Amino acid sequence: MTTQEVANRLVELLRITDYDTIYGELFSPNIISIEPEGSPFSATNGLKDLAKRGEQFQEMIQEIHSSEISDPIVAENFFTLTMKMRAI
Repeated sequence: MTTQEVANRLVELLRITDYDTIYGELFSPNIISIEPEGSPFSATNGLKDLAKRGEQFQEMIQEIHSSEISDPIVAENFFTLTMKMRAI
């Protein structure tokens, strides 16, 4: 897949909250996820730890009021997107 195809597929799956497919189709088993400063989560190594952190995040949320995933911006072999969520 090209970088554009990966970015588009990720956005497609994020918008329908299909994290299992994201993990299985787009992420390496050796994924390293680094969180931004101030995050309640630490860096994770591997799909198992990433999935566990996702479950912990979901447990923190009572109700999602809105969610928005931007279209990706692709430059060479990098891409970025924004994710916004309003939840309690």
